[in-house]
Amino acid sequence: MGTHPAKLLSARSQSHAARLAYASGWHPGDGLFEWLAPSGEVMVKSVWWIDGNLGHVPPHLHDEVGEGWLVVASLSAFEKIKTVAGAFERRLVVTRSARISDVKLERTFSNSEAI
Repeated sequence: MGTHPAKLLSARSQSHAARLAYASGWHPGDGLFEWLAPSGEVMVKSVWWIDGNLGHVPPHLHDEVGEGWLVVASLSAFEKIKTVAGAFERRLVVTRSARISDVKLERTFSNSEAI
């Protein structure tokens, strides 16, 4: 059984996140990819989300499914991260795909902005 690509990406990103978290004075929490302030307040955590049934077999007709990692930070954490890491860029990437008569159709939308 293979490892999901999102888990691999998060693991790679985690080493950078750990350096940033330690530089901010935080320590790992009990949750997966969770960072706490010395007070015990959750500063940043990653949440795996899934919407729909990814294992649904055809016909899909009008099904929409998705999955991914969401990184959630408190406002104070976000401000602290900006002082340690510098400027931020928000990136949104959405890929939609469908299979019609054994032909895979795929379209990717992306956007980025400085925050």
